[in-house]
Amino acid sequence: EQVVGRGGVERPFRRLIYHAGELEQIVLLAVMRLGDEAYAVPILEQIEAQTGRKLARGALYTALDRLEAKG
Repeated sequence: EQVVGRGGVERPFRRLIYHAGELEQIVLLAVMRLGDEAYAVPILEQIEAQTGRKLARGALYTALDRLEAKG
């Protein structure tokens, strides 16, 4: 399935958001915000700072595995 945005540009990120759960979206946003510094601890800290939710490291890895599987 190809998602095309304005100007005919493919938008695979947009396709992923539609199929990602809430936690996966939060993780993805934290990774995007951190860029090259997106390692486990900074991601967890970013999520807690932005949402007030404390996330277990195992839950983070599970969400990252799901995102990877979805492409």
